[in-house]
Amino acid sequence: IRAPVFVMNTPATQSDTARVVYGDELRRLSRFLLAVGGQAPSFQLLADARVACDAERRRRLRSRPRPAGPGRRVGLLGCVPDERNDQTLCLLESAGLEIALDATDDGIRAWPAPWDESTLRLDPVETLTRAWFDAIPNVWQRPNAFLFDWLKRASASAGLEGWVLFRQIWCDLWHAEVDRLRGCVGLPFLDLEGDPCSTASRLRTRLEAFAETLCARRSPVRCSDGGRDA
Repeated sequence: IRAPVFVMNTPATQSDTARVVYGDELRRLSRFLLAVGGQAPSFQLLADARVACDAERRRRLRSRPRPAGPGRRVGLLGCVPDERNDQTLCLLESAGLEIALDATDDGIRAWPAPWDESTLRLDPVETLTRAWFDAIPNVWQRPNAFLFDWLKRASASAGLEGWVLFRQIWCDLWHAEVDRLRGCVGLPFLDLEGDPCSTASRLRTRLEAFAETLCARRSPVRCSDGGRDA
């Protein structure tokens, strides 16, 4: 079965020219959707779609596993854990690590900025460009200083004790930035590979050791019971 395919060119370079290109790509996408039978949405429909999308994002964040009791507050950065990696999230929970800030590619770091509905009515493409291109920091951007600035602010405002970078073993972009990320956040930092060949016991050992490190920084009393205070 053949179906129309649209390939969107998303600029990696952060510049005024790249911003114009991004807006042009949104207009090209609009023309494509209309050509294959779509209809131009009303401004209210666009606003409602954004509300529904944000609600679904919040639902997914709430569904993340959490420790039964008080845990060490960590930020989760990197790739989106998929169904095969649910085990990893459960292991974080059992180690006593609370995901206090989800900064994965599906977390709040990847949420678009709030919309100005008056601007939406005047220029929908400009509104979308401001919300996505201008506001979302990514590791693949060049330069990607926006990502590091965002991490510093987010880490301080969330009161984090450490960071866990979750990356797929083939993800070279996150792997290449490990040292810079560790230096940027200024907190204990765990680089965790989502390797399907890794055993649960190996991951559990690394996470429990990381939880012990966070606990030792907070109190000289040794922690037990999966990283919780003794």
